[in-house]
Amino acid sequence: FVTADGWFGQLDKVVAFKPQTMHWEVQPPSLEALYRGSRDEAHQVILAAQKAMSPKRPMQMFQHGELGSSDSRIPVASSEYILHVNFADGCCEQEQAKSSATAIQFGANESRALGGSALSPEFRARTAKLLSWRRDEAMTQGKTPSGKVGYYVWKPYIVLEMLKDPALPEGAILLWTDAGVHFIKPLRPLAERYLAESDVSATETPMMEASVTKRDAFILLDADYGSIIQTNQIATGIILARKTPLAIRFMEDWLQACEDWRIITEEQSVLGYPDYFTFRHHNDDQSAFSLLFKKYGFKPFSQFERDEVVVAARNIAKFLAASDAFALGKSVSQDDYISAANAAATKDGT
Repeated sequence: FVTADGWFGQLDKVVAFKPQTMHWEVQPPSLEALYRGSRDEAHQVILAAQKAMSPKRPMQMFQHGELGSSDSRIPVASSEYILHVNFADGCCEQEQAKSSATAIQFGANESRALGGSALSPEFRARTAKLLSWRRDEAMTQGKTPSGKVGYYVWKPYIVLEMLKDPALPEGAILLWTDAGVHFIKPLRPLAERYLAESDVSATETPMMEASVTKRDAFILLDADYGSIIQTNQIATGIILARKTPLAIRFMEDWLQACEDWRIITEEQSVLGYPDYFTFRHHNDDQSAFSLLFKKYGFKPFSQFERDEVVVAARNIAKFLAASDAFALGKSVSQDDYISAANAAATKDGT
């Protein structure tokens, strides 16, 4: 069963074709040719929607066989080296210290608490506009970023550089967390469970992709397909990755995507296609990560599984401030929820 939105495979395997498309700006195929034309004409209509590569798993050939099959699992050794990495620069250093300390406490072999000096002069020059972009309240409506200036283009850069570090052995595990995330239980079981089937893993959220990703990002990353649009967004607060060529290639693609202002910023789409009708706001670097994650066919873990291992304390403080204000019929500004997060960190003694 295939649709006019695009399909992958061989024509002789097609048993049904749906001519309607979910993209209302796209002209649907000719029903006259499909139903009243010759067999060859009908085939041409169907072939016009064929894609050269599956939008859901274009990198499947590089994976460890078919995901979910009994022979596809490559166990993560219980002794596999785990490097924990986080980043803070002018914000969240208190939480960062707790993040690193608890990572070691609950199973990481090493934690690197990185700061601004980890960003090379070349990278800073290349991304200067994105790193200094002014994000007003209109741009961040519905979100609670920890800063009002700059996009997190440094996140894929840091993760990529740490994965490529010659000191990190091949096959070792890199565990990224945001600075405001700390551990409460052993972290190795989560890595062992999901990295046996996927070179990269992260949290599946309840947010639908079309609601939190602008149209330009879908189009520029060749991800404007129902199998991506109508599925849950993947978060970047905690990322698991094995040091493999596939994981490195993915991080390179993520960084390249985030360096394109049309993909990472909250600015309106400019390619001429409307956002989906459920669209609320754009999730910046996370939207780019999520689209690519799905294209690569990686396997996510649930929020429940994440919350058994970590606490996103900074986000919780911001969300509580916003929800309390809403319950009281008040508004909350960027400064208000950032102050709430900072106050929670100070109170916690981190």
